[in-house]
Amino acid sequence: DAKWFSSGGGTRNYDLATPVLYENRIYITGGRHPEHGEGPGRLVCIDPTKTGDLSADLAVDAAGEVIPHRRIQAVDPAQGERAVANPGSGLIWEFTERGDDPEDAMRRSVSSVTVHKGLAVAGDISGRIHCLDARTGEKHWTNDSLAPIHSAPLIVDDTIYVADEDGKLTVLRLATEKQVLGEISHDHSVYCGPIFANGVLYVTTRRRLYAIRDEQHAARAGRTAPDKIRLAAPASRSADRLRPPRSVFVPTPSEVVAEMLALADVKQADVVYDLGSGDGRIVIAAAKRYGSRAVGYEIDTELVELSRDEAELAGVGQLVTIRHEDMFTADLSKADVVALYLVPKQLEALLPQLQKLKPGSRIVSHHFQIPGIQPEKTIEVESSDGGEDHTIYLWTAPLTKPN
Repeated sequence: DAKWFSSGGGTRNYDLATPVLYENRIYITGGRHPEHGEGPGRLVCIDPTKTGDLSADLAVDAAGEVIPHRRIQAVDPAQGERAVANPGSGLIWEFTERGDDPEDAMRRSVSSVTVHKGLAVAGDISGRIHCLDARTGEKHWTNDSLAPIHSAPLIVDDTIYVADEDGKLTVLRLATEKQVLGEISHDHSVYCGPIFANGVLYVTTRRRLYAIRDEQHAARAGRTAPDKIRLAAPASRSADRLRPPRSVFVPTPSEVVAEMLALADVKQADVVYDLGSGDGRIVIAAAKRYGSRAVGYEIDTELVELSRDEAELAGVGQLVTIRHEDMFTADLSKADVVALYLVPKQLEALLPQLQKLKPGSRIVSHHFQIPGIQPEKTIEVESSDGGEDHTIYLWTAPLTKPN
């Protein structure tokens, strides 16, 4: 009865992570692309030796008749339909949601499980690191790293290293009781896992490759105890600095950009804002096509520099301003149009700012709706790049939530 929604909602996921084989068992997580936002996930342990009939139809209607495969939702309980137990199932255990505690749940994941010494360690894009018994699925502990995790945990001897989107490497003890040994902070987001070789820890961020080693143990390269690397105390999220990007940059196709601006009825006198402006294509298009002044908010230094260069090359540098600032601090009081391509959780966090827009301002969003706010118009656009359908939503200020 899992449901599929292309906008990122629903409970049906992909298997995006690489399966891991450990002691004749397979471990794999389920999830969605991070741009689809957080949601329920699944970590399963499978017996690969099962050879039962996996081709049997596993869904029947109220009369017991077989239900053909459906993409959106295979089984609808409201219609008296039900799933039938798969006699050839190789499922040993699964970790999904357990109880009412939000920490006691596996969320969507794109990273592989790491298994060592009978413990399975998995991260999810909600930023949580889970440690479970590899044989039984019993959960030992969860640690919230406070930033999305995209890569598999690294385990060296009895130490776990987990990288996250805030550029932080959380270091924990591999044990049934949670022990956070410390953190290593970097300049930018980390999307791929760290590597340990010959006494050196290698970490790749979006901007640099780091090689980290405790000089006191340099002579013992290859035998360096990972927990001897000098660690910083766990940092507070309230640190007074620009936080790294919270989303992977996914460019909006040019024809979708054109339709977004058209749907928002952009005019030359308008001021167009793009929150999370990426390479600047929306603000540049607004300036070039309509002669509008346009402002982009972007926290990624490289994208800020790129979009400023692109605006100059397009001949609209005098109309386009790219601010290297956090979009959640943006003053939108001068905006006539606000363009968005953000996941629902970010849109919800922006809602207090959007509710302060002057009356008549338009908000146009690619792919995702503002949670709880009904759009005035919705259009579908087919992209020539892959032929995919893209949804665009429009609202006009003031925004009000339904009672």
